[in-house]
Amino acid sequence: MPEILFARNVSSPRTLVGDDPETLDALLTCNGLQLNDLLAPGNAYSPDLADPQTPAVVRSINAIPQAHRTSLARTAEAMGDETHRLVAFFESNLSPGAMEKTNALVGAGTSAPASGSDASRRRPGREPPTRRWVRRIGSNWIGSPRKSTETPIAAVR
Repeated sequence: MPEILFARNVSSPRTLVGDDPETLDALLTCNGLQLNDLLAPGNAYSPDLADPQTPAVVRSINAIPQAHRTSLARTAEAMGDETHRLVAFFESNLSPGAMEKTNALVGAGTSAPASGSDASRRRPGREPPTRRWVRRIGSNWIGSPRKSTETPIAAVR
């Protein structure tokens, strides 16, 4: 994979490599530029002139909309070499295919039968309690029946 850089300011290819005609020509060819072209902020380029994948990678990145390239450049700047791990995490966990599997699991879980605690409250012939008293906050007991020495804080239905 070639090294990809993003221009921060408007710059010419000559400012990137200097006046060496062979290096300048290789940079222009590799990045799909003309002699008088300028690199706009956010455009990708590569100083990796020997890698045969460089032209295709640079062309693909520069075909992305400007806002996405800016986000990509900021991510690469913040994450550095860890950007590859972020992409791998995204592809394995947040890609559309992975999200479909997650949504299917969530859907299956919501349609599952009631758990045992819910089932015990719904038995025929057994009415759920209509009121429950909550003890004072100072005590560690919550939801116990009211005793004559306790003051109710709130009634929960």
